Amino acid sequence: MDANDHGLCALDTTANVALTYQFSPRELRGIARFKTGEANDFDINFRELLSCAFATHAWGSCSSNCATDARRPLHVHFLIDNTSAMTWENCLASRNTRAQDIILLLGYWMSSLNLRFSASHIAGADNARADAG
Repeated sequence: MDANDHGLCALDTTANVALTYQFSPRELRGIARFKTGEANDFDINFRELLSCAFATHAWGSCSSNCATDARRPLHVHFLIDNTSAMTWENCLASRNTRAQDIILLLGYWMSSLNLRFSASHIAGADNARADAG
């Protein structure tokens, strides 16, 4: 997973597929306003968490069909190069109001798609493939 000032990238290394999303002009304006000091919660921590939701939205229903035992949730592990986003994902909690919306979505998807999420930190230097997205 990765995010920057231009968009999002998510990699499924098992399936050798990548997703990319380029931010819209409106989203780019929100990022620019945040960088000039406006408190709009569109910081990099939020954008990194958004990449988890982006991947889950795109691949979640496909992944849930891959479970070997329908009674047990399929474990999805996110590698995130942002420690705040990693903590938000693992705890499913944040003070960032936009992140709270994403966390609610992740919780819904966990329940409805029979998934279980966890996240760990990957050093930015080791995240070159996602950075390339």
